[in-house]
Amino acid sequence: MHAHPLPSRRLLLMLVALTALGEISTQLIIPSLGAIELIMAAQPGSSLLALSAFVAAFGLGQLWLGPLSDRIGRRPVLIAGLLVYLLATLWMLLAGSMSEFIAARVLQGIGACTALVLARAIVRDVWQTQAGPALALTVIGMLCAIVLSPMLGGVLTLYGGWRVPIALALLIGVGIVCAVLGLYRESNPQLDPQAGQLSRLAGNYADLLRAASFRALALTLACTYGAMFAVIAGSSAVYIGLLGLSTAQFGITFAAIVSALIAGALFTQRRILQLGPQKIVGIGAALVASGALATLAIYLLFGLSLLGLSIPQVLVT
Repeated sequence: MHAHPLPSRRLLLMLVALTALGEISTQLIIPSLGAIELIMAAQPGSSLLALSAFVAAFGLGQLWLGPLSDRIGRRPVLIAGLLVYLLATLWMLLAGSMSEFIAARVLQGIGACTALVLARAIVRDVWQTQAGPALALTVIGMLCAIVLSPMLGGVLTLYGGWRVPIALALLIGVGIVCAVLGLYRESNPQLDPQAGQLSRLAGNYADLLRAASFRALALTLACTYGAMFAVIAGSSAVYIGLLGLSTAQFGITFAAIVSALIAGALFTQRRILQLGPQKIVGIGAALVASGALATLAIYLLFGLSLLGLSIPQVLVT
């Protein structure tokens, strides 16, 4: 008898869905941010706090959710995190003010973070030395969610209102919980009672921060993701508010821009052995900087336009 689940297509599909949950939760609501501000009589731009709060909770949660699952097991942490996600998403549906909506997004970020962290841990548990290809598939699934969700969210907002994309995220979360309960049993049979202790965690993170290579890569990731987040956060106000696109048109435009993420992932997959990781990272950072500078130059020379704004952002993504 095996101590943990055997690799299977159904388990892998469940892990792909878990990995994509955070992006689905964000990308579905981007076209409706303006409508949410209007309905809740909030200050213009206040909905961006909902995006930032989600990302903050999502990032900070990774520092302790993984060690916690090493200590008490993957399954209880994953189920608890998904239940938090469902309750938070339901709260978003019922929120009557922007402050409530933002608070709900914080909890949703923690739940989505649990899904991502535990999905990656489960891949390593189950696939072990063959974890690389399985992890790559989960990333591709996440990128596909990034491309498809804005289009779907835009159409749903246009024809059903701002609550419909959130309701869809809730339904997806319910489906994932059912899949976890039915398909997944504990994959970490050897628990570590010392994992998650604050002193041990602090020592581990201090060791990481002392490594110059880690600091360089972390800074690169922070800056490039920051550039991407600026595109995500400001896109709805610019494309819908200034350029006059409908939510459906915005969803299609935004999906076309972020589809370059898949091109970047495929380029990396095919060239990583030939060029090496440092050169790949350098190419990526150069593309982000080039896209940002091109966007600024085109705006200063020709003003704001759909193509002038969108095409350079393809380089960023």
